[in-house]
Amino acid sequence: METSDVVVQPYNSLLTLKRLTLNADCVVVLDNTALNRIAVERLNLTNPTFKETNSLVSTVMSASTTTLRYPGYMNNDLVGLLASLIPTPRCHFLMTGYTPLTVERQVNVIRKTTVLDVMRRLLQTKNIMVSSYARTKEVSQAKYISILNIIQGEVDPTQVHESLQRIRERKLVNFIEWGPASIQLPCLENLLMFKLLIGLAD
Repeated sequence: METSDVVVQPYNSLLTLKRLTLNADCVVVLDNTALNRIAVERLNLTNPTFKETNSLVSTVMSASTTTLRYPGYMNNDLVGLLASLIPTPRCHFLMTGYTPLTVERQVNVIRKTTVLDVMRRLLQTKNIMVSSYARTKEVSQAKYISILNIIQGEVDPTQVHESLQRIRERKLVNFIEWGPASIQLPCLENLLMFKLLIGLAD
């Protein structure tokens, strides 16, 4: 909220929180400060416009529902998608990350990468679209309830399995103690490039 031009924005956020907690089944948290930080630091935009910020939001939201538009063997409906991320009704605030980040003029410079590299980049604070997470001094302090990475592009299933195994062996992600450590990776092979979404954190 540091970049807000509207004086009442912090109040709007706080007054809305109770209704979002009690009445919504799922809330995707995106804040203006994080979006502006990503636009400046990651996309190299000196003064991001509303169009560029909205493009970033629409890209992330579109990527988060690709399994609904291109159904596969898992997460092919909204209930299944949310059930894997939300263990209890009150823990329904989702945090997003996205990589590779591009704007229209940078689309041609995307390089091919490995699943492990993409998963590692998703855990970096510079790709997370929530400010409080970005302020965490160490990523190791963050605890996840569950993670959902939606991978688009041609991916070898053995590479996905090896990446999951390496992440668990190296303990790159900390999960809550009171629940199972859940990392899900639906792959959509009919699309051209990697675009990923990361799930829920505490």
